[in-house]
Amino acid sequence: MIIKKKYLGIVFLIYCIMITSGYPLSTVPGNLNYFSLIPITLIITIKLGSRGKLWPKNFASYAFFLLLFLTLTSFITNLNVNNLSLNIKFLLVISFSYMFCLFVSFNDFIKFYLKTLKVISIISLIGYSILNYTSLTIPLGTFKNINDVEYYNGIVFFAIKSFSEYGNDGFERNIGAFWEPGLFATTLLIAIVFELWKNKINKVNIIIFLIALYTTKSTFGYIMVLPIVAIIMSKKIKTKRNIIILNTFFIGILTFSVNYLNDILVHLSSLNPILFSKLVTESASVNERIESPLINLEIFKNNILFGAGIGNIENLFISLTESSQTSTSTYFLATFGILGISYTLFFIYGILSFKKVNLTSRLMFLIIILTQINKEPHMYFTLTFILMFYFLKMSSTKSYNFEK
Repeated sequence: MIIKKKYLGIVFLIYCIMITSGYPLSTVPGNLNYFSLIPITLIITIKLGSRGKLWPKNFASYAFFLLLFLTLTSFITNLNVNNLSLNIKFLLVISFSYMFCLFVSFNDFIKFYLKTLKVISIISLIGYSILNYTSLTIPLGTFKNINDVEYYNGIVFFAIKSFSEYGNDGFERNIGAFWEPGLFATTLLIAIVFELWKNKINKVNIIIFLIALYTTKSTFGYIMVLPIVAIIMSKKIKTKRNIIILNTFFIGILTFSVNYLNDILVHLSSLNPILFSKLVTESASVNERIESPLINLEIFKNNILFGAGIGNIENLFISLTESSQTSTSTYFLATFGILGISYTLFFIYGILSFKKVNLTSRLMFLIIILTQINKEPHMYFTLTFILMFYFLKMSSTKSYNFEK
């Protein structure tokens, strides 16, 4: 009974992560998703405090306190009172994420993360198939988010019914339980890596995740399959010389693919228009993803010490460009000043210090993470911060066993 209660609690916490990590309903005006983190964070804090495990001396704790310090400092120096709610929202996200990684073991997190993504993938593939390959209609309610995008609401499966700007549907791309297909692709890539890191790999899970990834039609998601292949190959390679050659080869291929992305997609589209034409259209957003970090760096240049502050940077960004915010790393630089670089450094240090998997796996996973957080905004995603805190926490752990 105790074990069942424990796992019921973890299932509930995973649900809280899902609804605060790119969940479509979190973009609806007046939603209260993030407020649900308040009582949960308090309960976890009390439980950890009663066990004497609230402030362990590890890099996760140091990172948490630094983020708290940066938030408060930028808020005070910028007199950011008008954006108080956004600052509170960010503090809720990092507080819940930090307490979660102290409260739930990494093994349990991976176990339920994979189960959750498997359920979302299967349900979304069923819904995706019905919408695209049959004449059946799905009896789901609809809602519109703050950008006037209309979604079908299936709780764990969503589909874009219409875009405000274009009026057309987005059925041809699977978004799972997220507000856009790229986010779904990101979570699937992480799930595939976690599955590959296990001693006993579930090949059925890998196949389901890959099929779901294919239906997202995410350009960057497809490119990130290359690091996945490198991880698979690295498990069979033992000599250091061959590992160095493998890493160099795949990093070179990735660099080439990103630099010549448009040309590659145009060529692929000419070979198979049905399969690749939509990717050519999506690749137009590459220009937007280049402009976003440049604007953030411009804001950073004028606010080097303390940053522009949470909320204020959003206003400055809108005043400078009509593009969407996509680069999370440069967002933190512009928001918190020079110490905002710590957000990216935390991922680099935490993942590369995770020596329970080989160097290639660490490098490729780092490439996946850094690519994903800089093609979509992850500022208020609990899942992203949970991953960061877990790897920082484990960088201070001497021994770890995935199958424990």
